[in-house]
Amino acid sequence: DRPYSFNPQKAKEILAKAGLSNVSFRLDVNNQPPYLDIAQALQASFAQGGVKVELVPGISSQVSTKVKALNYDATLTSWGPDYFDPNTNAAAFAYNPEDGSKTLAWRANWQIPALSKLTLAATAENDTAKRVADYQQLQKQVQQSSPFVIGLQARSLIAVRDNLKGYVQGINPDMVFYSKVSK
Repeated sequence: DRPYSFNPQKAKEILAKAGLSNVSFRLDVNNQPPYLDIAQALQASFAQGGVKVELVPGISSQVSTKVKALNYDATLTSWGPDYFDPNTNAAAFAYNPEDGSKTLAWRANWQIPALSKLTLAATAENDTAKRVADYQQLQKQVQQSSPFVIGLQARSLIAVRDNLKGYVQGINPDMVFYSKVSK
């Protein structure tokens, strides 16, 4: 689903209609490629829409520390799943319980009691069709109203010979089960 398009003129119209001028924000970003390169491209794109973005480059640990301390306007970072289940993303992006858990939603100060409840329900759901529907609803709500913008998705291509059987690449390099591989 790609409901958004690049339209700087529309952005300017929305800001003007809201009575906003001289809009700016700081973007904390890792100073390593590709993050800083992407941030500079975003900075140029936002400028076309009338928004000034001040890039604040830093080493990964500095950026992470600022985000965890809630001392940032915006950040550009990456995220990857920890395990093969949609809850790995929902528990980070669509879950901010009152128990003090420091999820990504908490770090963004996104108060979402209904989504947190749905995230817990989806995790425990045994009916496959209902579970899929719950996670689709979570994904749609995160896309439409969250403080997160999912911009890019990494791809890793792996080449293997035709005579290699049973190789399945896991999420991480250490998640390959070579005992199932044969020639």
